[in-house]
Amino acid sequence: MNKFIKIALTAILALTLTACGEKPMTKEEAFQYYSDALANVAKVDSYNCDVEMNYLISDGSNEIKMGIGMNLIIEGQTTNAPKAMMAMETQMFGMDITGEIYYADGYVYTNTMGEKTKVLGSIDTLEEFKNTAIDIKNFEDIKVTKKDGITTLEFKMNNDQLNQMLGESMGDVVGDDSLKYTDTKIIVTINADNMINDMDVSVAATMNDGTTEANITVQMKIAYTEFNSAKVILPADLDSYTLIS
Repeated sequence: MNKFIKIALTAILALTLTACGEKPMTKEEAFQYYSDALANVAKVDSYNCDVEMNYLISDGSNEIKMGIGMNLIIEGQTTNAPKAMMAMETQMFGMDITGEIYYADGYVYTNTMGEKTKVLGSIDTLEEFKNTAIDIKNFEDIKVTKKDGITTLEFKMNNDQLNQMLGESMGDVVGDDSLKYTDTKIIVTINADNMINDMDVSVAATMNDGTTEANITVQMKIAYTEFNSAKVILPADLDSYTLIS
């Protein structure tokens, strides 16, 4: 059971890190439309993002169901001093777990159930994985619909490409366990200003550490709001957080 819990937690960490009356878009046009919308989100100074995730992890004998709710606020992402705050709540093994994560001045600050720590932080690895994933060869079966100024893109991701990038970019996160994507579907809605409204992501994966294999499914909903108006409010006691080297 302890081995299974280790696999489950590792998988969660890695995975928690995708026309009516009009001429149909080609795959290339749809990909460019999606890429432009992502680029527009990256250009704004700030935004608010609500995330809901539901996990089901099973090895045939044991099963873990877990829901995670998060609110993420990014401010100053186009400056040299970005800030971020994320509030999270979940239930695991019968316990309600809450936590806050902050990013400022090169540190990641974590407050989990009153335990306050900080580490030197870098998002380079996650940015590399995210940016590499935005490649037309990773997109399959793209469908596009338009209605009332909203464009909906529905597509699958190439799992072989994702697995290769996962190993190259996040091998240190996954560790010695072998996490493999088996099915990844994404639905994105984009508004008339070519900004992303929301995303629905469905992921199926397996993890095998050599002795235990677990099947994992993840359902994730992401909603973007408050473009250029969201504000990050940092706690006044960040200096008191314990540094972990």
